[in-house]
Amino acid sequence: MAPVDGGPLVRVDGPNEHADELQLKPFVKQLARIICRDDRKDPLVVSIEAPWGSGKTWCLGELQRQLQDGPSHKIAHFNPWLLSDHRQIVQVLLQKIIRCVDINDSEALKEIGRSLRKYVDGVASLAKLAESSGVGVSLGSVTAQISHIPKSSKSAVDLDDLKQKAINALTKSPFPLFVFVDDLDRVTPDEFYSTIRTIKAVADFPNVTYVLAFDAEIADQQLKRAGIERGAEFLDKVVQLRAPLSPMTKGRLAALFDQSIDSLPEYTKARFNQHEARDRFVELFHGGLSELLRSPRDVKRVFNRLLLTSDDVFKNVNLADLIALAAIDIVDPTMYRVLCQYPFVFTSNVIPHTTRQERFMSLTGKEDEHQAAYEFRNKIFAENARRTTQVLMQTLFPHHGSKHASLNTPESLLRGHISHERNLYAALQSALDENYVPIDRCRDLLVANERDFVPQLDNLLKAYSQHKLLSSLGEVMPYERPDDRMHIWDALTVAVRTDALAREAGGTRFADTNSVPLVVMMYKTERYARSDAHGDLGFFSFRDWASSNIADVRYACLWADVMRIVNEEHDRPGSASEQHSWKPSDTERWNESLVSSFFENARDSVVSGRFFDEPDSGRFLEIAAQYKPNELRPLLEPLVESNESLDQLARRLCFVTTTTSTVETTYTLRARCGNLLKCVPALRERAESRLTASGVTRRSMLAHKAIAASLPVEITESDYSPFDGKQ
Repeated sequence: MAPVDGGPLVRVDGPNEHADELQLKPFVKQLARIICRDDRKDPLVVSIEAPWGSGKTWCLGELQRQLQDGPSHKIAHFNPWLLSDHRQIVQVLLQKIIRCVDINDSEALKEIGRSLRKYVDGVASLAKLAESSGVGVSLGSVTAQISHIPKSSKSAVDLDDLKQKAINALTKSPFPLFVFVDDLDRVTPDEFYSTIRTIKAVADFPNVTYVLAFDAEIADQQLKRAGIERGAEFLDKVVQLRAPLSPMTKGRLAALFDQSIDSLPEYTKARFNQHEARDRFVELFHGGLSELLRSPRDVKRVFNRLLLTSDDVFKNVNLADLIALAAIDIVDPTMYRVLCQYPFVFTSNVIPHTTRQERFMSLTGKEDEHQAAYEFRNKIFAENARRTTQVLMQTLFPHHGSKHASLNTPESLLRGHISHERNLYAALQSALDENYVPIDRCRDLLVANERDFVPQLDNLLKAYSQHKLLSSLGEVMPYERPDDRMHIWDALTVAVRTDALAREAGGTRFADTNSVPLVVMMYKTERYARSDAHGDLGFFSFRDWASSNIADVRYACLWADVMRIVNEEHDRPGSASEQHSWKPSDTERWNESLVSSFFENARDSVVSGRFFDEPDSGRFLEIAAQYKPNELRPLLEPLVESNESLDQLARRLCFVTTTTSTVETTYTLRARCGNLLKCVPALRERAESRLTASGVTRRSMLAHKAIAASLPVEITESDYSPFDGKQ
């Protein structure tokens, strides 16, 4: 049947006569040869044994097909799971045998039918006598309890004589009869025990072969619950040929996975090559998945579970990771619930606590937060996960095995691994779009040509805040790194500058810039772009690149953070042919050189005062005052005499910090001006004088107060414009 509206077909968990997914046909063929010998007349009981979902029902179906292809055989199916009362088992089982001979017209078969019917009637009568006598016997153990019935009552029923007549009749049967008993391990303990006793004591007829299908481990448990302590030995007395299916091999399981992947809808496989899903699947398969899933039924349930996943998830998350996650959901739901409840535990070093005191206690005596998180994850595994699940989880989240492993790497993001925070939340179908820009949209933007880049960027900024967009691009760009990148840096720098100016428009607000994520993106991208075919990084100086490519005053809003990054990363100048050994003593000289490169291009802008219009220009001037005070002093001293320039400089030197408690958020204004006050001592004096002047705006007044006192100044929320929300 075709799927409705073109949707994917669910894989039904049932025997398929055309599919030998586990390559069991040779096993069934050999079994058929054994039980079909013409010279055998004695009753025979065969058991096909395997865990649930391992192909027992398929084997019964295939065995029936092979028997029907041979000489004349009669086949009956008996399913005790369909019976509501274990006392019906004897009658129903015997009636199944009677129906097989009743469909024939020969006199010999009619005689067999009459003998069996008399035997069934005798068993039923004896059971009624047992019940009326208060014995409370089940039909499955009639022959064992016959001695408890009063002689006056049972004299009318000679069960042994009736059974012997049935045996004599069946001995002359021209064909063998096969009774297939499926789902035997799904019944209650009493029903299981009654079925086995019936086959052994009541229905053990010549020319009749019983083929039972059950899980040996469950059968043993059922017999123990029914009062048979040595269940395996009890089964050995009843079953002459126990035929366990061979365990699922990794090769068969891998082939089953391949078939299942090929049957998935196309939209689920659209990113298969891009995410390197084949290699990832091999890694996960041998890293725990093959141990977690051990039957065809498990595999079918996993792939049916994938059909509930939305199309967008497959665009971002590796198909192999989604398969592994679905496997945990199906086989170990307890661990999956914990994963859904605390996803951040698996992608960060954050520990869930209800109070700060609990968090402090968890860190007491630990080396650091990484050690505490490492121990917490191990505790979660020990309390909630199966052993096989733990192995798979450590493959999915490699940092679990080591407290020093990296978290949320760009590689894991782009390859769709759920070890990255974004991909895990997407796989769990959380509200990912509220926190991140979809990776596909980032890629589409980065591959746009120079003409189309700005319009596409503007469209994204209408849907997402600039901070979220830059954070998302920063995780994709270093590994996409298009050959032509300068138009991207130009457009993003303009966007960062424009955003900051817009949020401080009107002269009433202090606004941070998004320069940090942009500069970090530049650093990683330009560095990774110079890696070799194996991904190994050659020598690269971000200092040299910055002084050559973004020394123009158009990039002034980035300069302060460029200085910060080169120092944090111990970046050194030089070239591939002339590498300098980094020495701490050289840092001052190298920083001075980089400041000179930037400052030289901004000199005219500083002299005119236009430089103060650039966001983050105050931070850079503070750095310049440290390395180039003698050059900066004559340029700034005339400017601080101008009220307009002084007010703008003061505002640029200030920044806001926020402290959030359970009650409220406190906003504090601070000034970066230690080096500038040494460079231009008159700056503090002029700031103090502006505090008593008239016509000074509130934002300028607050800035001068922070500079004059060199202390934090409490401000209101209306004075600050953050960039972490959608504008």
